[in-house]
Amino acid sequence: MTGSRKLSWIGRPAFGLAAAACLALGSAGIAGADSPGPTLPNLVTFKNLATSKCLDGNSVTIYTHDCNGGLNQNWLISARPGATALRNMRTTLCLDSNAIGTVYPYPCNGGANQQWTWVWNGTSGTLQNVATGRFLDSNGIGTVYTMGGNGGSYQKWL
Repeated sequence: MTGSRKLSWIGRPAFGLAAAACLALGSAGIAGADSPGPTLPNLVTFKNLATSKCLDGNSVTIYTHDCNGGLNQNWLISARPGATALRNMRTTLCLDSNAIGTVYPYPCNGGANQQWTWVWNGTSGTLQNVATGRFLDSNGIGTVYTMGGNGGSYQKWL
């Protein structure tokens, strides 16, 4: 069963690789205020289902790269009612997107283009931008962008 849920803040720091490993192994689910269950750690690594590469970034661009546990691949979940931002632990910049599908790092400002909804299907999930309605997507060469939902594995993240 597919459901749309906001990423949940667990209220205390999760520690790096342990949290990322739990997410990558599928033992951490997503829980919203309307459903019981495990919550997503507030420090996570997103691994693309199709490429097995991790969401990564620097101060200029967002991309996927071989998973290495580095701070560039750790994302702090900042959730509050109606807003879920993903802040890169190395750069402290947020995952941002626009209507033409560009994904980029930008100073965190709470804007709708920095808000994402996690949709979990039981084995993987998608990240949908609140402002544009487009889904976080990637390809085999590491480019990250958003597109309309297509159900493909390049839009699915672990």
